[in-house]
Amino acid sequence: MPIKFKSLIVHRMFGKVQGKITVSGDYGETELKLSEEQCNDILAICADSLVEAATEIADHMKSEVARIDVISGRAIESEEAHRDADQ
Repeated sequence: MPIKFKSLIVHRMFGKVQGKITVSGDYGETELKLSEEQCNDILAICADSLVEAATEIADHMKSEVARIDVISGRAIESEEAHRDADQ
C-alpha cells in the first residue's frame, strides 16, 4: 500500500516552531504532529538545500552574464577581468 505525503506545514507560533505532516493511503488520511526538534531538523535540511540551489542558480547566472559582451552600451566584465584591471 503506497503512502502519499500530501503536505508539510512548519510555522512559528508564540516563539515555538510547530508543524504537521498530512499523509494518505488506501485506508484514509491522517495528520502527524511534529515536535519542535523534528521541525528544526526538517528546516535544517531545507535550508541546506536552498543554499545549494541558490548557489547553483547564481553560478549559472554568472556564466550567462560572462557570455554577454555589451548591455546598454556598457561592457560586462568577469570578476577576474575586474581584478586584473585593478592590478
